[in-house]
Amino acid sequence: MRSEKIRDKGMILSLVLFLFMMPVSNHAFSNEVSVEVHFSESAQDLTSDERDLIKGIIEETAHKSEKLFNRFPDSIKVEVSIIDRDLSTVHGVTGRAMTHDPAGHVIVEISEIHTGGIAGAVDAGLRAVLFHEFHHLSRGWSITQNEFGRGIDIAAVNEGLAVVFAEEYSGVKSEGNAYPKEVEEWVQEILELPEDAEYSTWVSGIHPDGRAYIGYRAGNYLIRKAMNKSGMSILELSVLNPEEIIEMAGY
Repeated sequence: MRSEKIRDKGMILSLVLFLFMMPVSNHAFSNEVSVEVHFSESAQDLTSDERDLIKGIIEETAHKSEKLFNRFPDSIKVEVSIIDRDLSTVHGVTGRAMTHDPAGHVIVEISEIHTGGIAGAVDAGLRAVLFHEFHHLSRGWSITQNEFGRGIDIAAVNEGLAVVFAEEYSGVKSEGNAYPKEVEEWVQEILELPEDAEYSTWVSGIHPDGRAYIGYRAGNYLIRKAMNKSGMSILELSVLNPEEIIEMAGY
């Protein structure tokens, strides 16, 4: 009996050593994403301190995002531009995910007229925008690559996921993503829209009746409703398809 126990311990030790010596992918255990930061012509007047601050936040947020998602690009290029548009409803920074596969490409625009200037906008809004756009990269929802099909309901779910993820991991909430008390009616409207409804009217722009960014705001509400009903986290919800999430929210 004793010799059998010794033999069993020896087999376990051999297995542990075998697993320890097996080659593994560094990408699975460490921050291996390659991050390139490019400053456009409009950003050439940035000071070296401003550039270092922006670059540092981009790299930090990319590495944090990589740890959170099972699927993430191996490399990311972020282009930074300075604009003079009022972006106060999103803390002075906006962005868009251009491509996600095989490499991620994100464009970030920072308002120089925001309170506190460029540094104020960067401090208030850059992390939230990056988390939002990096969520899109992880999910396959970008300008040039849509893995989910057409429909404002699909857009609302995907934008809502990115909004909630960014709010939870940056700690920053934006007026432009907040939903009003009548948001339930907005969700019902979206679910009844035809597949070819105008994206800029219902998601990214101004509706003829004056409402702005309906898809983002209704999506935020829908995702939080799905989380509350299902008990799932934003990361758990983010691997599901839009139809499953809509159903979890009770629609």
